[in-house]
Amino acid sequence: MLNSYTFIIMTTLVILIFSYLIGRKKESLRYVIPLAVAVLSLAGFIISLLVGGWEGLGYGALSIMVFVAAVLSLLIVTISQMVKRRR
Repeated sequence: MLNSYTFIIMTTLVILIFSYLIGRKKESLRYVIPLAVAVLSLAGFIISLLVGGWEGLGYGALSIMVFVAAVLSLLIVTISQMVKRRR
């Protein structure tokens, strides 16, 4: 269980860093990275259903963890932008 939390935290940090670096150049692209990762993870989950067996279960778990990390990143980016605009 600890390994999955660590994976989610590390993936969230990587998504946030990419989102920040791309968002510095164009403000509107800041939200694209977490959304794209979320869509790709949902596609990975659907593919895991087609694989089946223990491999499919592993791919599905990995896809769910990446989806959670993408949603957390999107929430963090959105909240940070709201706080920044209020100042």
